[in-house]
Amino acid sequence: SNQAFEKYQAKKNTYDRYFKQMLDERRRMLERTDEMAKVMKKGEYYIEKIRESKNIIKDKSISRVLDKMEGLVQTIFYELDVYPQQLEKLGLFLNYYLPTTEKLLEAHIDVDAKQIKGKSLVKTKKEIERALGSINENFERTLDKFYQEKEIDIAAEISALETMMKQEQ
Repeated sequence: SNQAFEKYQAKKNTYDRYFKQMLDERRRMLERTDEMAKVMKKGEYYIEKIRESKNIIKDKSISRVLDKMEGLVQTIFYELDVYPQQLEKLGLFLNYYLPTTEKLLEAHIDVDAKQIKGKSLVKTKKEIERALGSINENFERTLDKFYQEKEIDIAAEISALETMMKQEQ
């Protein structure tokens, strides 16, 4: 309809960018190596585990931590999908931090399920909550490493551009 076309025209750049991203993602999926496909599948698994845990755990402060964690992990895997050469830097993240996070979330759910909560269970729950916050900080540092390389690449591009412009004068 004309109305739909007018809405599209008003936000054409936004829609075009979105569809370009969708096409890029589809292309990346088709071009993934078997190793990358396994890693991305692993990422989907852990993101789903975090989401499930968030739905089970009713504590609002933990829910906020898990919301942030889910976003961080999604972003890390998105960046990995776009820049698969970063895979070698994610050994600890993939093989230690994510499995340990899953264990901590399961332990928190188990502690929450106990009918009688003694001092040791309360202490354990608090320690898990503190550890989850620390894990988020680590995930943020992991993302920062991705972005630092991009920043260096952009700085190099700008420097090269400025040098070329000076040579033309």
